[in-house]
Parts: sequence; C-alpha cells; structure tokens
Amino acid sequence: MRCHTPGPALPVIVMGNASMEVRRVAHRITTSNDDEGFANAVQRYVLPRG
Repeated sequence: MRCHTPGPALPVIVMGNASMEVRRVAHRITTSNDDEGFANAVQRYVLPRG
C-alpha cells in the first residue's frame, strides 16, 4: 500500500532480504537483517548528514 503525503519525498531504504517487489520501489538497499542491515543503513545514510 502506498500513500501520498504532502512535502518532500523521503528516501525508502529496505533490507537486502526484502522481497523483489519491495526492493523495486526502494531508493537504497542495505544489507540483510542477518548482516546488521539496520546498523549499516544508519551508518551509511543517516549519520553522514548530521
């Protein structure tokens, strides 16, 4: 399900083990949850901005 929200679009980051359908709509793909995917996404995409 996709919902439109006003304002700038937020990037979609998905886990590497997500289904192909989910991966197709992603802006970025991180490693799987078994390979520290959440921590890798934070280190790569969140921390460099702040």
